[in-house]
Amino acid sequence: MSSRTARVAAPVLGVALLSGTAVAVTALPATAVENAPTTSQSVQVTGAASVKKTAKKKSKVVSDRQVRKYKLSKKMVRDIAKAKKFAKTKKAKQVRQRESHSRYKINTGNGYYGAYQFDKGTWRSNGGKKFSKTANKAPKWAQDYVMWRTHKARGWSPWGG
Repeated sequence: MSSRTARVAAPVLGVALLSGTAVAVTALPATAVENAPTTSQSVQVTGAASVKKTAKKKSKVVSDRQVRKYKLSKKMVRDIAKAKKFAKTKKAKQVRQRESHSRYKINTGNGYYGAYQFDKGTWRSNGGKKFSKTANKAPKWAQDYVMWRTHKARGWSPWGG
């Protein structure tokens, strides 16, 4: 896509983004509108402001802050993405619903914690101690990750098959 730059001689009132293209908002006379660029062309704003096109950011699995806080490796972030996808499966949703009504912060008082009702031993042995002492205090994505790891090692047997 080629772009044409137009200089705006009138006072700039503001800048709007239309379909990812910066368009200057000015108070131009009606005759000037005929020569105005279309939305598929970019506008270089002189004087008041300058706007650059920005690419859409890909949504992150976990925030940069959480990566630093929990010292997550690139491999672990990739595994967390797999775990999030796995947690959306029908069976994982059924287990989560049956165990805790999908409440990630739940502490039932019977020695089981979080959405998947981990006991402390299972939580720790499958990597949960990196995130918190018990599952109910860990982020949602961390509980999904530990569930995924537990499932990889033992299948659905910890949740009754």
